[in-house]
Amino acid sequence: MGLINLAQRTRGDIVATVNNILSLYIDPVIELNTKTSDFRLSELMNSDKPVTLYIVIDPENIDRMQPLFRIIMLQILKKLIKRLEFQNGKQIKAYKHRMLLMLDEFTAVGKIDYFEKSLAYMAGYGVTAYIIIQDTEQ
Repeated sequence: MGLINLAQRTRGDIVATVNNILSLYIDPVIELNTKTSDFRLSELMNSDKPVTLYIVIDPENIDRMQPLFRIIMLQILKKLIKRLEFQNGKQIKAYKHRMLLMLDEFTAVGKIDYFEKSLAYMAGYGVTAYIIIQDTEQ
């Protein structure tokens, strides 16, 4: 069933939701900072020297930046947590450096299902997550 075949109100709700989500990318600062990258995701764990990447979101922009942060997290995880290598029946490292994800106030950016599922096995790929929250209610 295509968008055109939906009831006008439903279609309007869908268009409004899409416009709301995509409005983030109209922001000239976001456009400038997402147009190109000066590193590859694989470099986070496979460069010659260890790499540090900071992603900082001001508290007043958390709601607006949630979709972009989720995309970045998904890209990082799906790139770096995808293959295990074995030799003589034993797992060997497929990376030069381990990765530590320090995620302060992580619950503020909302639920990321893929991240939640990958917590169970990311250590096998050289990734450790420290999730920092203020209280257990979060």
